[in-house]
Amino acid sequence: MTIVDFFKKIKEKFDQPSADDICFKDALSQAVDLVVKSSHPNIYYVPHYRKRLTPAVEHTIKFINEIIAQIPSPILIEENSWTTNPFIRTVFVDNSHFKKFFLENRVIEEFFQKTGEKQCIALLVMKYSSKTIFGAEIDGDIIKKNVLKTSVDFSDHQIVFPKSSEDQITKEMLMYTLRLIAAHALKDICALIESKKELETEKQTLEIKIELQNSHASNKLSDQEQLQVSQLLEQIDHKLCEVKKEINKPENYLNKVINLLYRPEQFIKSEPVRLFVDKINMIEDIEDKNDEIRFLKIITSEGMSTAVAMVNYKKLW
Repeated sequence: MTIVDFFKKIKEKFDQPSADDICFKDALSQAVDLVVKSSHPNIYYVPHYRKRLTPAVEHTIKFINEIIAQIPSPILIEENSWTTNPFIRTVFVDNSHFKKFFLENRVIEEFFQKTGEKQCIALLVMKYSSKTIFGAEIDGDIIKKNVLKTSVDFSDHQIVFPKSSEDQITKEMLMYTLRLIAAHALKDICALIESKKELETEKQTLEIKIELQNSHASNKLSDQEQLQVSQLLEQIDHKLCEVKKEINKPENYLNKVINLLYRPEQFIKSEPVRLFVDKINMIEDIEDKNDEIRFLKIITSEGMSTAVAMVNYKKLW
């Protein structure tokens, strides 16, 4: 049973749990622990925090499983793949670039050294961009020049999550995304704590200035100025009160994490891509005489567009 299958069983109950059910519960428990450890320890003080977090963690897990399911089947990497596989030929500049990338890849080599294995499944991650240029095309016996064409470009190739199986990659991606969302929650919490410090400093500085100003009769604040300062201090106190309410209640820390887990699409979006490209990486509208390539485009909250494919690499050459 795969990790994906485990998470599909979340609502099922059994009188006699099987080994698979136990593995599933352990995996879900680990996911919940990971979220808490990656966000803020104050969550541990909230009664029944695990029970409340579990449905939100499940929601994110389901979302990520749907993204993972969109990744095309692993591409077998062989010595002649640049010549025989349209995808490899499109994403690597030439055969030399392709071979150098895999033969000298430290991530893959470290995996082989650590595990003693000679084959791995991994994610090939690349920056993906397209641009419109003027090209030429043949229409019957006529060569048309200055035709608007779209070319695709892949750069900054990286191998991510080399594992022994697709299931292990699935779990790694799930855990990575959960850590990412928890880290965003921690960032929000830290921002509140920093805001509290800044407000306290602002209030203290203002009070000192008032005290110094009023200590000199010639520079004493007028009634109007005193009113304005009092109003400003009141505003600062109000903001401080609101921030302290947020910070001093572990319940609020938990709620922040839960809210983010129910909205994972804020941080990551996906789009399956299917293109027909010619020999020079120009996108064509028709399949005839052109190569079809597929990959998953992932867009992060920072707006970065990344192409993701799965590869099956065996050290053969």
